Amino acid sequence: MPAADNSNSSSPETQAMPAVPAPAQDIPSEDTLNPAQSAPSPEIIDISELSEAEVAEIEGTASYAVVRRAPRFKAFFAVGAVIGVVLGIFVGMYLSEPGMINRGIYVVVCVLFTTMMTTLLTGLIASIIDRRSVARIEAQK
Repeated sequence: MPAADNSNSSSPETQAMPAVPAPAQDIPSEDTLNPAQSAPSPEIIDISELSEAEVAEIEGTASYAVVRRAPRFKAFFAVGAVIGVVLGIFVGMYLSEPGMINRGIYVVVCVLFTTMMTTLLTGLIASIIDRRSVARIEAQK
C-alpha cells in the first residue's frame, strides 16, 4: 500500500515554525521597566537661599495638605458585632431559666438583638468621631 503524502496538509505538526522569533520593536528597555528607578527624587530646597520672587512663585503654586484622621468604620462595626455576640450569650443565658423548653431560641434572639444594638452603637460612635475630625480640619483652614 502506498504511503500517504502529508506534505500539503495544514496540520500544526507539518507547518514550519521559525527557529528564532522576530524581535519585538515595542518592548521597552530594562531601565524603563521600573518606574521607581526612573522617577526623579524630590529636591529639598532651603527657602532662605531663594529670592522673594521665587518664594512667591512657589507659594502661588503650592497646595497645602492636611492629614485627616478618620475612623475605620469596618473595624468599628466588627468590634460592635463581636461585643454584641458575647454580651448576647451572657444576657440570654442569664435571663433564661435552665428548665425552659426553647432556651436556645431565647439565647439566639438575645444574641441577635444585642449584636444589632452594639453594632449600631459602635457605628454611631464612629460617625461622631468622623464628624469631629471633619470639624477639626475645617477649623484649621
